[in-house]
Amino acid sequence: MLIYLGWLVFALLGLSLIAAGALVLRRYWTRPSQLRTTFVNASVVCFTLYFLFLGLEISFYFVAVQSDSFGFTLAARRWFAEHWHPINASGYRDVEHPRDRLEDDDVLLVVGDSFVAGHGVADHNDRFSNVLQDELGSDWVVVNVAKNGWHTRDEYDAIVSYPFKPKIIVLSYYPNDIDHAAQQHGVTPSFPLEDPPLLLKPAVRFSYFFNFVYWRLYRFEKAGEFDRIRTEYLDQIYTSEAIWQTHEQELLDVVEYTGSHRIELVVVVFPNLKDIERSKLITSRVVDLMRSHDVPVIDLPNLLADRDPAQLVASSVDNHPGAALHREVGLLLYEQVMSLIEEQSFTAAQ
Repeated sequence: MLIYLGWLVFALLGLSLIAAGALVLRRYWTRPSQLRTTFVNASVVCFTLYFLFLGLEISFYFVAVQSDSFGFTLAARRWFAEHWHPINASGYRDVEHPRDRLEDDDVLLVVGDSFVAGHGVADHNDRFSNVLQDELGSDWVVVNVAKNGWHTRDEYDAIVSYPFKPKIIVLSYYPNDIDHAAQQHGVTPSFPLEDPPLLLKPAVRFSYFFNFVYWRLYRFEKAGEFDRIRTEYLDQIYTSEAIWQTHEQELLDVVEYTGSHRIELVVVVFPNLKDIERSKLITSRVVDLMRSHDVPVIDLPNLLADRDPAQLVASSVDNHPGAALHREVGLLLYEQVMSLIEEQSFTAAQ
């Protein structure tokens, strides 16, 4: 908003200068000459370009409101400002659940990172946790416990520190959840985002139009390099037995905690939606680990194997799940959760 107000001041200042120039030409410089003609023509060109730019700037401020995988562009910041709500007292993108319901009703936690928080999903009601809530009805309280950038260790800490005991926990998994374990072994991802050239930096920093165009072109130019670096990084850490053992223990901590507290655990595994086939080589280790401990798993890399990535992601510049995939995952979770509920009811009846 401050940037937008700054552009309004710029617009008023520009209009004032143009008006002052026109006044000088019309009233005080009346004698015909080549120089005067040149100034008149130049002022018309400047006037036209100024209003063209101003129109583009206003249009991009109001229209180019879009999430992206970078997260720092002006369009993405506008998207977060407009759509990243509600935020409850715990700091999560979720409604404020009444304490009496959390104490007395059946509670289900959906825990994860930006996939669970709904990065790229404008209406929080379209996330798979909310779809699951709608399907389960008022007898259950589905709580979204997620933040952008979380890894498995963050998710475990959030589960352990949650003040109310849930009956079921849904843990969302994505390949970069291993990043924390990799960092413990001194391995970190490196994506060399370059600053704009010095002459372009002010325009890219403050102009919605230039910011949008510059980072779109930059993404297009660097897409292949980013994909290569990310693929090499994931291959490196998932084939490192030392890193995997650390990460495996992070996952087992969740399994052991839920088991010791008699909490049912369901894991939903997401692939890289732009490269599902390659993701299977990574996520299969997680799927096998969970199944070896009798944890139900929704294996999306296999379920989505033949799907068009463009129909799964939020947009061409945001690789997070779109609303349609969120709904699909929510319905799959509902079937799995209902199966658990029926098994629990049968066990109780025995």
